[in-house]
Amino acid sequence: NLTSGTAVYRWKDGRFHLTQTIDTEIAGANGITIYQKNGTTLAFIAHYIGGTRDLPEVMTKSSIYRWDGGQFNFVTYYPSLASSSTEAWSGLDQQSYIGVANQSTVNFDYRTPSKIYRVNIESLSKND
Repeated sequence: NLTSGTAVYRWKDGRFHLTQTIDTEIAGANGITIYQKNGTTLAFIAHYIGGTRDLPEVMTKSSIYRWDGGQFNFVTYYPSLASSSTEAWSGLDQQSYIGVANQSTVNFDYRTPSKIYRVNIESLSKND
């Protein structure tokens, strides 16, 4: 959903039930990746284009949410440029990484590199 909140569903009793609508504030979600490590569940929500159809705006940040108390809560932003998706994984070194698929600069130049970041899961796991 590029223009509004993101729905989270839970499978129960043979069907999906709406659990939460995440108000992503800056733009809707283009891609969501769920990542679990050491008892922490994170949602990386890639933001692509915001604004309006007549005046589109490239999103320069995407969001991280943490599952806590039966819902996802906002933690922080990470840099992205009209990101179509983010993938998360644990490396052989046991560090956590995200790969951010950037699609465009703020000037709509579609020749933009994707990025890989190391993520400190422990700092994102603390209750602030």
